[in-house]
Amino acid sequence: MADLIVEVDEAMKQERLEKLWKDYGGFVIGAITILIFGTAGNAGYKSWVSAKNQKETSTLLKALENKDAPVDDLVKISSDIQPGLRDLALLNAASKALETDEKDKAVSIYKELAQKEDISPSFKTLAEYMIITHSQELNAEEKIIQYAKIATNDQSPWRFQAKLDMALIKANKLEQYEEAIVLINEIMQDQNAPQSLRKKAQSLDLLYALKEKIQ
Repeated sequence: MADLIVEVDEAMKQERLEKLWKDYGGFVIGAITILIFGTAGNAGYKSWVSAKNQKETSTLLKALENKDAPVDDLVKISSDIQPGLRDLALLNAASKALETDEKDKAVSIYKELAQKEDISPSFKTLAEYMIITHSQELNAEEKIIQYAKIATNDQSPWRFQAKLDMALIKANKLEQYEEAIVLINEIMQDQNAPQSLRKKAQSLDLLYALKEKIQ
């Protein structure tokens, strides 16, 4: 459990949050979040908090186990549970909406999540990133502008992915290969960028260099 807690803490600061989400699932992350950040002033309060946490976690887990449950069920549950679990419920609801190709509903849920005042910074920036990625109202240029806000935020765990998405749009949508290569090289040269993204950037660098020559 100690190793898992360390990994969650690391993921909150770096780009491994998405991988950790897939590996352990929303329930485990929610439980660990409670363990890390939960506080209690006395034995009675501690007992009450523990019982409340268990009840709300059980409610969320039951909803997540029902793969056929409507998206709206998770949204409804999110209104009756504490912030950490609420955010996990909304993220799962948006993910389920994307799986059923309900992009507008997913974006609406991400917007609701991003506007929460008591949301963790990592979840907030994830919601903001997903809004840009799946919004059908934004054109290529508008997405680049929005991605740039995340890419230039040194505190955002998604800044490197946002920069890569900017490069992909510039190259594949706008055929601005030179500008795309500049962004890709910034990822390749940044030691803080995830190794997987740096490798992908290296491959794209070669591809776009060739396309620029024959443009």
